Amino acid sequence: MLIYSDLYNKIYETETSMYSILVCDTSPDVCECLVKQLGNFSNSVGTVCGPLATLLTRLQPCEKVAIVSPGNSFGFLGGGFDLAICEQLGGAPFEAWFRAQLPGLYQPVGSCNVVDLTKGPYAHRNVRYIVHVPTVVTPMMDVCEGSRLAFDGMWNVLERCPRDVDVVVVPGLATGYGGVPVAVSCKSMAFAMIVHQLDVSEELRILLVMYYLGCGYDGFFSKNCRKECEEVGIDLKALKNFDARYDSIKSILPK
Repeated sequence: MLIYSDLYNKIYETETSMYSILVCDTSPDVCECLVKQLGNFSNSVGTVCGPLATLLTRLQPCEKVAIVSPGNSFGFLGGGFDLAICEQLGGAPFEAWFRAQLPGLYQPVGSCNVVDLTKGPYAHRNVRYIVHVPTVVTPMMDVCEGSRLAFDGMWNVLERCPRDVDVVVVPGLATGYGGVPVAVSCKSMAFAMIVHQLDVSEELRILLVMYYLGCGYDGFFSKNCRKECEEVGIDLKALKNFDARYDSIKSILPK
């Protein structure tokens, strides 16, 4: 298991900046499974098995942080990782303020909203943003297969998180009240991080997302993309037959 001092060897590159992705979860299974799923890509992502409170105390004053809230559609912060966020940032008054910053009564699962703490009364020494990506409507422990749920949540974080931070803290997505098995969530989170950063064409990244999510459509599969698959060593048969419930993500990635 990685310790916090290893974090800054773990840099995630985006098109516009670099920041560290830190998976923070109290479950050893989440941290270990994510590292396993990432494979060689684990050099870009840090993990800390422990509470959010401990992580925040270890930050340097100059470090700017975004924290992912994998919460519910109404912005309540009463359980799991969301409760840890709430306790660290101001308790019940913070929860009320946070919910008021969300755009409207209901945030659909799969949506993403960024709350800027620097513009309100709950500014934190390090935490600049909360990235709200609801993974449940309400916390009802409805066990589900969940590949798309975890993938979409992680993809939203990578697309929407502001770039002016040093660290993005994310827990296992939907592994608590969302009811998604750890292995399923971690596979989907890892695949989102890998594909988001792959040095291939946009068309090929679209293709990989389609087939991972079980939504392959031949109309989006051009001759150029087929040629690129062959050039980078992607097995077309494995890609077209991929089932995220059972197959390894390594089977559809460039060699």
